[in-house]
Amino acid sequence: MCFAEGSFGLQLTILDYMRQRVEADGPMALSEVMKCTLTHPCFGYYATRNPLGALGDFVTAPEISQMFGELIGLWAVVSWQQIGSPRRFNFIELGPGSGMMMNDALRASQLVPDFHVALDLHLVEASLALRKIQKNSLAGYAPTWHNDVYSLPCGPSIIIANEFFDAMPITQLVRGSLGWHERRLSFDQQTKMPIWTVMAETSHLASLLHPKVLTTGQVGEIAEVSSFSLSIADALARRLVSEGGVALVIDYGYCNSALGDTLQAVKKHKFVDVLENLGQSDLTAHVDFAALSAAVNKAGAIAYGPITQSAFLLSLGIIQRTYNLMKKSNYKQARSIEAAMVRLIDSKAMGSLFKVSAWSGREVNLLPGL
Repeated sequence: MCFAEGSFGLQLTILDYMRQRVEADGPMALSEVMKCTLTHPCFGYYATRNPLGALGDFVTAPEISQMFGELIGLWAVVSWQQIGSPRRFNFIELGPGSGMMMNDALRASQLVPDFHVALDLHLVEASLALRKIQKNSLAGYAPTWHNDVYSLPCGPSIIIANEFFDAMPITQLVRGSLGWHERRLSFDQQTKMPIWTVMAETSHLASLLHPKVLTTGQVGEIAEVSSFSLSIADALARRLVSEGGVALVIDYGYCNSALGDTLQAVKKHKFVDVLENLGQSDLTAHVDFAALSAAVNKAGAIAYGPITQSAFLLSLGIIQRTYNLMKKSNYKQARSIEAAMVRLIDSKAMGSLFKVSAWSGREVNLLPGL
């Protein structure tokens, strides 16, 4: 149900809605702030617009170059062969965005017809606005949409998650003299504008922090944890163990758990103030790959990596693919193709910031690139 109107029929804004919740329930957890501002059916950032591409607020790797999706498609084919080439399997993407990456992946994987015959395409997407775009992008593949990972069908699966976990809700904890305290959102009583507040009581969520973070954090420092991400990683890992398959996770983040405030808002391709742009910007946080890997291993699956996106794409042959495309292009197109490749792998661009991890239900001889 959409609560877009107040008691007098006046249109509510995202701040009105959040202010009412804070007045009723007290300061709002950051995880709830992210869920509300990103996915609320009336106010949510993803629910009300297409944020991708030059006209949106940010660009992801698939929008930069077709090569990214093509190499992911070839990775999926080899991985399918490594798990025994099942006659039927679920090809799953989490947070498909515009559907461009999956379209490129499926086009490239047509080199192996049996792969296409065997796959059933499933997309985990909560945004109705993005589902409409994906429906057009992937019209020839009859995808099935899901609101979350928990409704996916049984059976062997190949799962792709590109820039999915960075949008998962997080909790921020601030180190106090006696422990860790949750940082929440409240509203200034005079200005009625959103502000951060630190709760007086210590938080039980500190138990999810890495031991090194727990012991090295100094008073005033911030640590982050995403129980949502850990739950999803656990569910996917258990699926891979019981049903078979592999998962590929690509995102920006850090290899080892660390202290720091990584919450960021992006609007019109620029970083903006989080509190001044609630509901009007994309909210993300760096992914803790060490925490994800620990959750996967705890569930009985195997986590490989992470490695840098640069190392991953280079091992899959992005340079050769670039040259092959450049040979078929005019000068201007060739320079554009080359620039896109550099952006994906250069350490000053996406090459080092973005990491790649793979998960499997059992040990495999080879996961391409890892």
